Parts: sequence; structure tokens; C-alpha cells
Amino acid sequence: MEKSYKSMAPKKSLGQNFLSDPWWIERIARALEIQEEDCVLEIGPGKGALTRALLPYTRDLLAVEIDQRMVELLKAELGGHPNLRVIHEDFLRFDLGAALGGRRVRVVGNLPYHITSSILMRVLEEIRRGQTDPAAAQITDFAIMIQKEVAQRILSGPGSREYGILSVYVGLLCEGRILLDVPPGAFFPKPKVDSAVIRLRPLATPRAEVKDWDFFRRVVRAAFNQRRKMLRRSLLNIPGVPNPEGLENADELLSRRPETLSVPEFADLAARLGALRAAPDEEARL
Repeated sequence: MEKSYKSMAPKKSLGQNFLSDPWWIERIARALEIQEEDCVLEIGPGKGALTRALLPYTRDLLAVEIDQRMVELLKAELGGHPNLRVIHEDFLRFDLGAALGGRRVRVVGNLPYHITSSILMRVLEEIRRGQTDPAAAQITDFAIMIQKEVAQRILSGPGSREYGILSVYVGLLCEGRILLDVPPGAFFPKPKVDSAVIRLRPLATPRAEVKDWDFFRRVVRAAFNQRRKMLRRSLLNIPGVPNPEGLENADELLSRRPETLSVPEFADLAARLGALRAAPDEEARL
């Protein structure tokens, strides 16, 4: 008996909300402004609603899907398209460098809300790698549909209540804007929140120099994990982070709260703490 793909239910464990409204699907596809010569990587195509809409625009579409059921559906219904490659893989473990080498690629996707941050960080890692390694995938454009509240948070600046960890990471490497607001009725099942399509484009050079990305992330996380506290409190007792009171002329800085620091100021703070960490007397205490 032939398998019925149309009746496949979304998996709650994967956070699946499928695009289902044809008008919105086409509007989103047009908003992405895909060109024929673009190499496009789609994260989590699901049943292929956006995939179908993108196929006429590009000669090279790579769809990475974690759900085996959806992989079978895509291959059964769209496998005849020579410009489509479907890969059964978890994007968080997918080797972009091996798949794309030094090719320029545009990344798109309708992301599950619960792993938006993880996927965003994965792409940012690739953007950083592409800035220094010619063999890495060169991500030129990252357009994703996510919870609208998260999109606003990502694009927020210092001094706002929304400004946080993701704002700093994205602000270091990219410029961005919201392309579209998308209502719950565009999906099945309907989410309880509004969505937005956000476009991030890597900067030619980061807004500030960060030599130790992992340490920079540790400092930013520590600061915002206690965002209501001054930095002199939130940065205390963090594994691998020296006592900030050891910084020279740091009274004014340490009296501030994290949401007031710009991206360059966070980079400077991490660099100064990193230098303090590397000092011989500090190493002895660690």
C-alpha cells in the first residue's frame, strides 16, 4: 500500500509548525530575493512548502532535514528536481565545510522555536569560520523565520530591555532587519505567537576584535545571566573568569549593568579579563 505523506502529523518533540498558507508561502519566497545563481541551504524543510516555492528561483538548493519521514516525503515528491539535494541530517551536526567547501551560500529556514538559539549560534560559528578560513562555507545571507519576540530581541541595541546575549553575538558579526511579520494562521498547527522573517548579513569585518570567541561568549553569558546586577557582581565566581576587580581603572565599568554595554565594550571587557587571566599571578591563583 502506498504511504500517505499528507497525513503526517507534526512532531511536538521537533517543534514542527509547517507553513501551510499558499499566499504566505509565496510572499516569503519572494521576500528572500533568491537569485538563480545563488546556492541556497534550507534548514528543516519539513513537508517542503517553502522548498517548492524556492525551487523556481535557484539552480542549487540543499535541504537539510532531521526527520526521516520528511526526508522520504521530499525525495518522493520533489526528488525529480535536478537542482534539489535532500540530506537526512541534524543541522546542528551538519558539516557545512565538507558539503559546500568555500562556496558562497545563502541559508534560509523556518526554525523550531525551541532550538532557534542553538541554530543561530551554529550559523554564527560558520560565519566566523568563513571570515578566516577560505575552505569554510562562505555564508552571505541568513534569512530565518522565528518567533517575532526573539527576532526583536536579536536586533535590539544597548539600553533596551530586549538587549541580551543573542543581540551581542549577532551585533558583533552581522547587520539585520525584519523582512516580514507572519501571523499564526500561516502555519499548521497554529503557534500561539506571531512569527517574523529576519535577515542577517555578515559584516565584512566584525564590529570589534575578538581573539578568544569561547571566552568572549563566557563573559557575555555570565553578565546577562544576572542582568539586574552590576558587572562587579555578575562576573564574580565564574569558572575561568578572573575577579573583575583586578582590572585597572574599572570602577565605572563594573558599576554598570550588562544591557548598557555596546558590542565593542563587551569585546574590550573580554579582552581585558582575558589578559588578566593570562597574567602569571592570576594563573597561579587559578
